[in-house]
Amino acid sequence: MTVRELSLVPRIFSRSMPAWATGEDHHLIELDENTPAEMVKRHLVCHECSHLLLASRARAAGNHRFFTTTGASLAHAREVLRPEIQRIGRRNGFDESKLTQVILGMTEDRLGLLFQVPLDILIEKRLTEVTELREAQFCSLLLQVHGASQAGLDSANRELMPAKLLVLRDTLNAVSAVFLDHISGGATDYSALYAKSGLLPLARKIEALAFAHDGSPGSEYDLIDRVAELLGVRGWYEWSDDTPPPAQT
Repeated sequence: MTVRELSLVPRIFSRSMPAWATGEDHHLIELDENTPAEMVKRHLVCHECSHLLLASRARAAGNHRFFTTTGASLAHAREVLRPEIQRIGRRNGFDESKLTQVILGMTEDRLGLLFQVPLDILIEKRLTEVTELREAQFCSLLLQVHGASQAGLDSANRELMPAKLLVLRDTLNAVSAVFLDHISGGATDYSALYAKSGLLPLARKIEALAFAHDGSPGSEYDLIDRVAELLGVRGWYEWSDDTPPPAQT
């Protein structure tokens, strides 16, 4: 496994690429070089290793899948969002075609949260059991939840976003906040930032669903589908199969 530091896009703290996806002979973990503390970096490495472990177990069981958007899934999302795209375009004098492309880019970004947040809860729930990592985990998650709330709730970042995407992002960010408040034992209260949105009941339901999940390898993808159904975006993405070849005897 190789770990390297580089400048990642804002609010991306780490990412991992498994060897089977890149064709390399090692897994790769990338950390944002601007991460403010070494202990946070250690937590991020543990988090990404857990992602790789989840995926490898699913592959070994023949249940691994890739989360992806396709022309068909984005066309479905575009039709759902079209009335709001037209409204935003008319209000601001934007070309509808260009605005549509911008908002579809936003859509793919928000769907990344849909894939990420339930898996993060599965992983971080398990990492709470590692006593030596507890302080680093708390600081790391605090940094991430704080950054998401500051960016997501900033009015400047909300003006051109369709309401459906705002609900998707705000709910998933609220889920992460509820989870942090949960594992901190009340030491934080970031979920209060989302109280006025009316989304906290749904966020708490999703957090409880993910926290309680304890299925067989690959069942986490069904969890993501369940969350997508609750958010009304199940048709906005697709799964592609990734079944490993049979072992040689």
